Amino acid sequence: MSRSTVKVSDLVDKANRYVAHIGLSQAEKRAINSFISGVLHDTGNYRGFSYNFSWTGSAEDYARQEDRSYYYSPRIREKKGG
Repeated sequence: MSRSTVKVSDLVDKANRYVAHIGLSQAEKRAINSFISGVLHDTGNYRGFSYNFSWTGSAEDYARQEDRSYYYSPRIREKKGG
């Protein structure tokens, strides 16, 4: 049977895994980040993000970095069971 809804926590977890994939370009990661950030903001569940990278030395690298993981509200984490 098909579903008409998806759990926000499942979307975030999947997006975080995709962005962690080494084979994606920064543009692809930027698109995923933009999408998941919008979902989190639209649903009132945005709780920030952290960068997932080794520092390479320049502030420009830091500003362009799209390797990040998003956090979501503890409220949906509780519903997820984790």
